[in-house]
Amino acid sequence: MKYVVVYEQTPNNWAAYVPDLPGCVAVGDSREETERLIREAVALHIESLVAHGDPVPAPGAWTGIVDVPSTAASAGGRQEGLALLATDRAQVPTARRPHRNHADAAALQPGSLAQAGARDRRP
Repeated sequence: MKYVVVYEQTPNNWAAYVPDLPGCVAVGDSREETERLIREAVALHIESLVAHGDPVPAPGAWTGIVDVPSTAASAGGRQEGLALLATDRAQVPTARRPHRNHADAAALQPGSLAQAGARDRRP
């Protein structure tokens, strides 16, 4: 099985999580280390689910690329932003709020590593 992994660079490290495996996360000093750790985390997570008789979620998350015109990407000051995170199994509500950087623009599930990282970068 292949699962989507989200990698995020923070000011101090790299973090990764698997949307289809809640609680499956890894943090490392580099992206390479984090990639290795998340592979181990996925294997251990699935092994634990099986050992406890819990169902192993099927991969279902998907990713996409949003093409932003260069004028919008380089505009300064506060802007209104809209972001959407979705999987083919569930719809996630969007968030509309002022933001100052790309991390603030994401509509994130509560408790995600990305949301914590975005809070750390706010002035």
